[in-house]
Amino acid sequence: MAKPARALAVLLALAAILMLPAPGTQAAPAAPGFPWLGRAILPAAEGVFIKAGYAAEAPPQDRAQIEYAAKKLADAARDWFSGSRLFFAIVPNKWYWLAEPPLPRTEPGDVAAILAAALPEAKYIDISGLLGLSHYYRTDSHWDQRYLMPVAEALADAMGLGVRLYPEDGLTVRERAPYRGLYSRKYGLPLMPDTIYTLHCAAIDAAHMDGPALPAPMPLYWEEKLESLDPYSVYTGGVHSVVTIYSPLAKTNRELVVFRDSFASSLAPLLALGYSKITLIDLRFVPEKLLGKYIEPSGQDVLFLYSTLMLGSGAQLK
Repeated sequence: MAKPARALAVLLALAAILMLPAPGTQAAPAAPGFPWLGRAILPAAEGVFIKAGYAAEAPPQDRAQIEYAAKKLADAARDWFSGSRLFFAIVPNKWYWLAEPPLPRTEPGDVAAILAAALPEAKYIDISGLLGLSHYYRTDSHWDQRYLMPVAEALADAMGLGVRLYPEDGLTVRERAPYRGLYSRKYGLPLMPDTIYTLHCAAIDAAHMDGPALPAPMPLYWEEKLESLDPYSVYTGGVHSVVTIYSPLAKTNRELVVFRDSFASSLAPLLALGYSKITLIDLRFVPEKLLGKYIEPSGQDVLFLYSTLMLGSGAQLK
């Protein structure tokens, strides 16, 4: 993009920030004299656009990459979990709600069809209807944990858990730290900073996690990560090859295995309200053929939970 056009985009982005939608809403109010600004998609950096104060980039749309990822997940299901109940869900990229023609976007249903063909025994859980642009951070690709309880409930219900996850003692929302996500850090875009929040109750706070790379059992929220360059890693400490959450106050004794990317980091504490043991596996960091070193298949529920952003770069899976 030429420098004058880039400068104009930045100025327009600053104007759009002044019209951020209220939490839980989708539409930005019109600006006097500039009614189109709240609806406009503004180019802000190479491949990155801003709309109503939200930045997003188009995810890769390489079908071969998605098919490769689907094959890896199918291999894991066949090799390790042939006796388990299998499920998969897809997290739409924020771009799905931001993009307008002629900009391309990845339809979650199209990605689901590819995974369904590779995982015919798995049940597809469609969570796209529970999400919208305002459920994501403005400055980053990830979703905001404050809005994930309906997603966790829908997943647990579809997996037949048989209990409502929401705790009897309620959930406390704690404001933790300002958050300048990837689009602010990498591209220096003039976006209002987000805020990291964490959800708490007796069950979440009593749970802990352990794994082969962890020096000791850890809580589900790693406080020291709030001071790091990526405060989102406060949720379960960020990315790990294999970690296991133990939840002594969970509502059932059921166990769950989640094949995941970083979106599961903030969702897992909510699933721990219902599952007493949750193993999180990230195939970007551990080869599927070596999973026998870390897991003991015993009829657990198995959930493949991936974002379209990750599946579009499926060659990262080992």
